[in-house]
Amino acid sequence: MIYGKGAVMGLSPQQIDDMSVWQFMAAWDGFVKANDPKAGDELSEDEAAELFEWVTSGD
Repeated sequence: MIYGKGAVMGLSPQQIDDMSVWQFMAAWDGFVKANDPKAGDELSEDEAAELFEWVTSGD
């Protein structure tokens, strides 16, 4: 399973073996976020507050 995920990221088994579990999981998390079509769809708290203010202002 770990080698399959590594292959998807373009890593060789030797490169995976040279990583700690923490390093591999950090790389995997970054890969998933970079390839997620919904990434960036979430609003920050400031953006949500600004949008709420705009919607309720009646302008």
